[in-house]
Amino acid sequence: MKLLDVPQHVLDLIKLSEAGPSDEWAEPEPLTQQLKPVPAMTDAMLPPPLRPWIKDVAYRMQCPVDFVATAAIAALGAVVGTGCTVRPKQLDNWTVVPNIWGAIVAQPGSKKSPAISQAHAPIAWLNHEAQQAFTSSHAQYRADAVARELEIANLKAEIKKLKPGQLVPATPGGPATRDPRQELMALLQTPLVEPKPKRYYTNNSTIEALEGILETNPRGVMVLCDELTGWINSFERSGREGERQGYLTAWNGADSHHVDRVGRGSIYIENFCVAVFGGIQPDMLEHYLYEAKSEHRNDGLIQRLQLLVYPDIETSTSLIDAIPDTKATQAALSIFKTLAGDLTALAPTTANDGTFFHFEAEHAQGRFNQWYVDLHATIANDDDSLIKEHLNKYTKLVPALALLFHLVDIADDMSLANQPIPLTTLERAIAWGDYLEVHARRVYGMATNYACWRHLNIDPPCRFNIDPGRVADSGISNCG
Repeated sequence: MKLLDVPQHVLDLIKLSEAGPSDEWAEPEPLTQQLKPVPAMTDAMLPPPLRPWIKDVAYRMQCPVDFVATAAIAALGAVVGTGCTVRPKQLDNWTVVPNIWGAIVAQPGSKKSPAISQAHAPIAWLNHEAQQAFTSSHAQYRADAVARELEIANLKAEIKKLKPGQLVPATPGGPATRDPRQELMALLQTPLVEPKPKRYYTNNSTIEALEGILETNPRGVMVLCDELTGWINSFERSGREGERQGYLTAWNGADSHHVDRVGRGSIYIENFCVAVFGGIQPDMLEHYLYEAKSEHRNDGLIQRLQLLVYPDIETSTSLIDAIPDTKATQAALSIFKTLAGDLTALAPTTANDGTFFHFEAEHAQGRFNQWYVDLHATIANDDDSLIKEHLNKYTKLVPALALLFHLVDIADDMSLANQPIPLTTLERAIAWGDYLEVHARRVYGMATNYACWRHLNIDPPCRFNIDPGRVADSGISNCG
């Protein structure tokens, strides 16, 4: 490369490094990323029946409670799925399915993956139990299929020996005669139904395989990713370009889905309902946010991650070696198991279009209405397009959280069944919304930080010590 071909900003950086400190400049400092402050999750935000279990896991894992709580609530939403919904208005049929997407943003080594694994232990247990039940039922199906084939073969052999219209003498104690032709016809008209496994989650799936799972699991399923980066990057692989749009559709959870392909025939999915949860590293998310904000690649995928948390990590110098709280763990497992069952008996309203709850009319409904109006006022006054889009999706998040918290209370105390969602439960959901909004603003603020790095033509994170005065001259001081 000729000297004249070297970009000017590189020449400027070389001059800065050769010049050394100047009497007029302050001591050079590393250019670092500034994160907005966020609140920690409080005990009052945790559903009381799950509180001991969540706190015990976080304590033993030595990780923020935020990690465990968000992962657990996302898992609950996947378990409930379309089995029960909430209608946030008293008269309108607007329906919210509680399949919630979320992500834990943290650096490697912050224990986000082990925390997610612990929080999803109940759903993993449900999956294991369902697989065992399927293994048993499928073994019985195979035995019945062998017996059926033998019966069909015997009937065909009998029919071959008969003359037209001839009947067979009945066995003692039965009718006088029997017709093997009619018996064969009846047998062929009532085929055996092969059992399908109940699924609660998958770790790695193409959209075609996911459609197959959803065909026999109408309440939905969770896509559980250790690292969401791999899931997002998979959409760029050859032959999988259409998967991203499929997931965007599945976020709503309430729509049916028809798949027609040559070679696979037709598949009808009653409820195209998917929950997504995983961890992601800040630098990777920073890149996606920058692309969404600055390069016209915004399709709303990241904004669907509503349970999006980026808590501060406290450095621990101690080792916690404690016996797990068995009572709390069993209580949590019992709640998950109850909510994985038939929910029609728990809700006050079951109609042709599903089982659902309303808010309590006298107090909770008015509180929700005011929150809804306030939310849209906040959205209207915000200048950040990504934040506006993210907060717009809270109209699903808060009602879904209120429903899940209410179902947890019912599973813990069945006397609460068939009652509308009370004000106290709605207030807890709104508190989560307020908390998650601050975390979202921290996360989306990284897109601005990334733009600052790009403004200086430096790949983040910055590895140079740059004079603050020169940085101010570049315009980076105006970045958030």
